[in-house]
Amino acid sequence: MSSLSKQYNDYIAPEAIIWINEEKLSKHGIFFSDLKVDMTTDGSDIFSFSIVDAINMEFELKNSELFEFGNTVEIHIGYADNTQSKSTLPILFKGVITSVRWNFSENNYMDITVEGKDFSFLLMKHKSSDNGKQLTWNEMKDSEIVNKIIDTSYGSLFSEIYIDSTQEKHHQVYYQEDNDYNFVNNLAKKNGCEFFIQHDVLYFRQAPSVEKAKDNDITLSYGKEILSFSPEFNVEKEVTKVKVVGIEFQNAKEKIMGEFPKSSHFETLSSDVTIKELLKNISNIEYEIKTAVNSVEDANILAEAKYDELSSNLIKGELVSVGIPELKPGMYIQLKGLGTHFSTTYYITKAVHIFNNHGYEVRLSLKSHPNLFKKGKS
Repeated sequence: MSSLSKQYNDYIAPEAIIWINEEKLSKHGIFFSDLKVDMTTDGSDIFSFSIVDAINMEFELKNSELFEFGNTVEIHIGYADNTQSKSTLPILFKGVITSVRWNFSENNYMDITVEGKDFSFLLMKHKSSDNGKQLTWNEMKDSEIVNKIIDTSYGSLFSEIYIDSTQEKHHQVYYQEDNDYNFVNNLAKKNGCEFFIQHDVLYFRQAPSVEKAKDNDITLSYGKEILSFSPEFNVEKEVTKVKVVGIEFQNAKEKIMGEFPKSSHFETLSSDVTIKELLKNISNIEYEIKTAVNSVEDANILAEAKYDELSSNLIKGELVSVGIPELKPGMYIQLKGLGTHFSTTYYITKAVHIFNNHGYEVRLSLKSHPNLFKKGKS
């Protein structure tokens, strides 16, 4: 029996508990079904669940105060043990209610579906300003700007905040986006960082290193945790180099250029190139981005980030596993029992946790991590 199997009682008796405004639903005699939590590193985590017999005969919502917009929701999930306390099940989600849907049908008109998003939803609905004026920052790193925005408006919202330091100070940065989420997300992409929120933890970070991937202790085995796996190998977007070409703000006549990797090796083809020779060089493709950048350093960072993104699409896969609360986007897992090519390390980009009458399972979107495939980097 694996360590995960021991931890979760060999995946017997899955259990989920939902808390709204710090009160357990079952305390009110309310029971849910069809729980789904859709988690990603690219946008908001989303939850939904149904409440049975939630409407009275006058078509009024019972316990309506629990399902008001903006109420906080915590979802804990795992496998039952001897107690039913909140602390026994790992937290999967924390956020707010954003919608309630009535489900009128011929056979069932008493149920509702409650939906919501994680705390990134609040960043999407707010734009920081200086008493209504556009924010600007001078001689600051992007990471320092992110820290200032989060600390000023949202610091009490998160139990933990992880912000990796970016490299370069900028002469001036303008806030030009329509909300805080888009502003911070754009700064993350510019620096090759990930920006996402899981329950009440915020991440603005560099992608985890290969060393962390190798040290990861979550391993899924085919025939045990893995219920199905559909891998795809795709070289359509494989490139040997990414170039960034921009115009410097302070001097429009001076072009700024960055690239990654610094060198690549192309074979010279003769004028009477054969199909076989062409196929040998099919992956020797350069990718060019034209955008506004402040410096060569910024251009090189952007080039490496885009190279990483394209490289990570070489191997992708969709996996269905037994329910394991730890499986979340932004982490590595090891797969075993899938042969030489596919028993390796993968990065989770999306995880959909599903808890219903059939049990508890997780559907994962995976990709090979770019650092495992980088060319030309020492």
